[in-house]
Amino acid sequence: MIINQIDIKEFRGIRNCIEPIKLSKFVVLIGRNNAGKSSILEALSLFPFPTDLTLPTNLSRLQNITKSHFQFLSLLYKYAGKATIGISIGNEFVRLTLQDKEPSYNLEIEDGGIIRYSDKKREFFDQLGSLFRYKGETERFNWTVYIPNDPNHLSSIETILEQSMTFKNTLIKNGVNLSLMQEIVNKCVDDEYTELLFNPEIVGRKQTSENVPYYVNIKDLGSGITRVVLIALWLQLFEPHLILLDDFETSLHPNIIKEFLRWLLSKDWQVVITTHSKDVLNALLNITEDTSNKATLSEISVIELLKGKDDVLRHKTLSIDDLRSIFDKIQDIEDIIKSIELEIKDIESKK
Repeated sequence: MIINQIDIKEFRGIRNCIEPIKLSKFVVLIGRNNAGKSSILEALSLFPFPTDLTLPTNLSRLQNITKSHFQFLSLLYKYAGKATIGISIGNEFVRLTLQDKEPSYNLEIEDGGIIRYSDKKREFFDQLGSLFRYKGETERFNWTVYIPNDPNHLSSIETILEQSMTFKNTLIKNGVNLSLMQEIVNKCVDDEYTELLFNPEIVGRKQTSENVPYYVNIKDLGSGITRVVLIALWLQLFEPHLILLDDFETSLHPNIIKEFLRWLLSKDWQVVITTHSKDVLNALLNITEDTSNKATLSEISVIELLKGKDDVLRHKTLSIDDLRSIFDKIQDIEDIIKSIELEIKDIESKK
């Protein structure tokens, strides 16, 4: 079950969307700075329920994004009034309202009729669980994982992974400490590593010609490998339905980008990432060129966002074939963005 559509009104710097944005199983958001990419991730991060507590911050979903913008009113367009975020999941619609008065939020589900959290809390949560297909609060809390481009967030993940014996035992029991080395790390470095260990810092067991165990702190493999390993461990630990990654390419070498994307695409979850890098788009093209799985191709979309001076969000969705066609003519991502922006503006002028 995936979120297949999002519509935003008066949230952050977005006045409204000119039309709802359709989401596939794997979405790459591109566009200029301040086009609304991170705002969409933040909006999605509030579901299934905005006051669910999340790790590694021990704050609610709503508190996480409020803290990153210093005040609640920063979540509202022009710091006042009411923001509305609507998503479609299956054939049903969930609407979250944030407002500058108490109570500061409310949710409602449209399922033939309308069930509001403020009116019927027990019935609302029963319906929410059925819609998002979770069982109990723990699964609801873990339904969405949002990784902002914030080194403190990643540092907090590292601290928890190193200190929590329960989390470490779960990862080892499920063989994640072995599989990650084969599926990602060994494809990005010259050496061969057989497993990850927690001592308590995270180290990799290096295979040597002398067959003598040699342990390397994961940080000594570089910031890119460290970032990917920490995020991948975190995702395997909680197995979310929805993953949100802001500025995907941060600290990543092109080869690490490719293998991390390949790994994410191999799992059964919905992913939405933002990027400013042509390396991410190029890696997607290379990965999909290697596969004959047409279902995978149809599940990937690249969405260009364009926010005008009126703060209205416009977009254009590209398939992998569309992206490949553009890449045949244009290589620079800024030129790609400009080219698609012209198409969006041309379509708007003809309406």
